[in-house]
Amino acid sequence: MISIGFDGWFQCRLATDPDAYDERRGKSGWTFAMPGEPDLDRMIRFHRPVAPRSHGPQVGVFVRAVALNGAPSPGHLLVGGTMDLLGGAVFEGRNGEIATSASEPIVPFSLEVRKEDIRLLGRDPMDLTDPAEVIRRQPQDFDGNSAEVRAATGVSDPRAYRQSRKGLLEADLASPTDPTAGDALRRRIQELGLGSIRTTSLSFKLTYEFELRGPNQWTDPARVLGVPPASGSSWKVRFWVGGWDADALCGYVSGSLTVGD
Repeated sequence: MISIGFDGWFQCRLATDPDAYDERRGKSGWTFAMPGEPDLDRMIRFHRPVAPRSHGPQVGVFVRAVALNGAPSPGHLLVGGTMDLLGGAVFEGRNGEIATSASEPIVPFSLEVRKEDIRLLGRDPMDLTDPAEVIRRQPQDFDGNSAEVRAATGVSDPRAYRQSRKGLLEADLASPTDPTAGDALRRRIQELGLGSIRTTSLSFKLTYEFELRGPNQWTDPARVLGVPPASGSSWKVRFWVGGWDADALCGYVSGSLTVGD
């Protein structure tokens, strides 16, 4: 059995309630596409962020630790590998049509581990019209004030974190800039001066846990990971998402992919 631990910041450029889930710019919620940026697209990006915002977190989700048969394996060759969500994954709630805010399944779900020639791909297709399927894939828990999230992100004081960002942007605005970039900075500064969910969401934590029913893929041409798992082996994922940075349109993910019984 191999358990692959991962974490890091991801980007998700989405509109928020009470905006429609497919709102492209943001109108009445608390996240927006800024002047000069492309439309919001809802996609969860573990890598290759689109129009990343200045002074925000560095986007990237990587393998941090590996355990073999329950025992930690320091320096394992997969450490430092990339973890990615493929296929244009989104938080699929659709303003309550499928699920309410903070209870959305992530769809589609294809989780990839990659390091050199090694590629592990766990998939879990689902039927969004089946309520039982939606429940199976929804978060199992929501914590609105998570100490674990604050420790993982390093954001111990969400209000101070946002005020620090606001100061950096104000300094940027003091330097010559083109009109569109200036408008974007002023809008971000205005938003960073507001509180409520923009601040409290930095401590949110949604925990997911489910089996990846496949078809799953284990690619290890040189067999550096040892004997590949049997075709019927269990693939399971447990992770949380949270630490939502409403200015940078980023969140944090931490969890593990376990293959084998």
